[in-house]
Amino acid sequence: MGFMRCSDSEPEPLSHHALAEAAHELRSVMHHLLRVMSVEEADGDPGSQLTPSQSSLLKRVRSAGPSTPADLARAELVRPQSVLATLKPLVEASLVDGTRTRRTGGRS
Repeated sequence: MGFMRCSDSEPEPLSHHALAEAAHELRSVMHHLLRVMSVEEADGDPGSQLTPSQSSLLKRVRSAGPSTPADLARAELVRPQSVLATLKPLVEASLVDGTRTRRTGGRS
């Protein structure tokens, strides 16, 4: 089986905006894929019942170290409220430490 060329003309170069959109979409797809892979990895552990979001945050905190919910939200491309809801079960399970910082009173 061979491949046929659709057109003899060269494709037009993509604009900066089109490239930025493609990069954003690729980043989103890769982020989702990494979450799925993290969950599949965690499924090998019978005691692990983490959601994809929890698994992703836990992996990020383990690799980046102490972070604020705002930092995590920016890194995960979600709202801080979503991060707080995702972190709550991780804190309750003692998988992360949700201590307040002295300077801002926020969680880290």
